[in-house]
Amino acid sequence: MTHVGPAPEAVPTQPDRRGPADRRDAIGEQGVPGVQGVTEATDDDGPLTIGVAIAVPEPHATMLQEVRIRHGDLQALTIPTHVTILPPTPIASDDLERVYDHLAAAAAATVPFRIELLGTDSFRPVSPVVFVPLVRGAGACAALASRVRSGPLARDLDFSYHPHVTIGHNIPDAQLDGAEREGRGVHIDFIATEVVLYLRDGREVWSRVAGFAFTAELLDEVLGLGDESARS
Repeated sequence: MTHVGPAPEAVPTQPDRRGPADRRDAIGEQGVPGVQGVTEATDDDGPLTIGVAIAVPEPHATMLQEVRIRHGDLQALTIPTHVTILPPTPIASDDLERVYDHLAAAAAATVPFRIELLGTDSFRPVSPVVFVPLVRGAGACAALASRVRSGPLARDLDFSYHPHVTIGHNIPDAQLDGAEREGRGVHIDFIATEVVLYLRDGREVWSRVAGFAFTAELLDEVLGLGDESARS
């Protein structure tokens, strides 16, 4: 169920502290990460579809996933609960190693930061999406997204970047209304310690490939002190 009242104690995920060279050991001879279903998406050395995000930790991830499912958004069964950093993006399979190095560098320049999710909002009527907004950490997400969206992952966006956690997408208005009402009591607080690379397989299922730990050090930001810009 949704959390009402004070934010629950942060439940940070365990970051992947391996270096990029170690993570590349998980890539097979064809340059494809060994995650379930990847072969369906990478036959004939075709393009890969990747996404980059901050994973919402448990138990909050499952709670928000269940809100989506209850209101008829079955995409929740194929998409881990997340804050998008880079939306679905096609890359050549040969570029995957460059992407690993690029994400490792972006993460190394990022300090762990606090994310606070509160209530609900909607992109309607522009887009049929209901979401939980970030009331803290949006600025840090935007800075990370800008770093990620460069080099081998440089691209334009269809909409201006607006970090959020989706709880309803492409379902009828009545169901979006229900998700928006139920989500009003959501209040989640956690520390983002890594950015995650996801890969979409041939069944449209997204799987985690690797995590890249935030390793920059700035004590005040780690503790959430004096970082008012992250609230924007």
